[in-house]
Amino acid sequence: MLDRRAEVLLWESLNRIECPVLILRGGPSDSLLTTEQAEMYRQHLKNVEIIVFEESGHELWKPDYNRFISTIQGFLQQLDS
Repeated sequence: MLDRRAEVLLWESLNRIECPVLILRGGPSDSLLTTEQAEMYRQHLKNVEIIVFEESGHELWKPDYNRFISTIQGFLQQLDS
């Protein structure tokens, strides 16, 4: 059976996104979104804010659920103002 899955890179298409974007990522070196990938978002998005939770891995709400929620709420409140 032939595997038809292939990686499709869409970095160049991100510049079409006009709205503000919040990127959250974990700080450890084994986090799924790397520093380099986050910088690619910074390069290709017009209005992006990247926040790193240094002590969180892939589960960004751990160890501080309230920080996670308040970060998202703050971003959304900025959009409303």
